[in-house]
Amino acid sequence: MPFGTLAVNVVGSFALVTLYGFIERNELTDSPYRALIGVGLLGAFTTFSTFSVETLTLIENELWLKAIANIFLNVGACLLAGWLAIELMKG
Repeated sequence: MPFGTLAVNVVGSFALVTLYGFIERNELTDSPYRALIGVGLLGAFTTFSTFSVETLTLIENELWLKAIANIFLNVGACLLAGWLAIELMKG
């Protein structure tokens, strides 16, 4: 299992949602830094393309269970990290 990619994607998801929450809370939605940090920095930090290649490699090697687990872990953990960031920003 490619846990390094999973960890980077989860941290990146948490950071991106936290950033957007901070921007919304401080009414900085017109800030040019929003796209720079959100898409540029965090987009480069997260590794969706690596996740795709690693999942396809697992499929090519007929490691079906690991491929499915990788998909569900990445999507599920990233959504959970985003939700957690939202909840932490509330309180």
